[in-house]
Amino acid sequence: MKAVNSAVEFVLRNGIFRRETSLSELDNILDEKLFYRINRQYIVNIGEVEQYKNGKIQICGIEMEVSIRKRKKFQKIYTLFDIDY
Repeated sequence: MKAVNSAVEFVLRNGIFRRETSLSELDNILDEKLFYRINRQYIVNIGEVEQYKNGKIQICGIEMEVSIRKRKKFQKIYTLFDIDY
């Protein structure tokens, strides 16, 4: 999910969908074991992360940076997700 102006774009395998809401609102609704807000602009599905290295993740070949203050918690959630699934 990507913040775009006053809306959020959901990037899915079968297309891009837009909804008038905020990432903060979605962040409060989504399960934190499956979704994580990596920075001010993106919430990602942990299960779709292909690689995490040096503070950057890769999903569908697209590289995104995890903000410095969120890296430690992301690493913990990503590791627990990998163990559980």
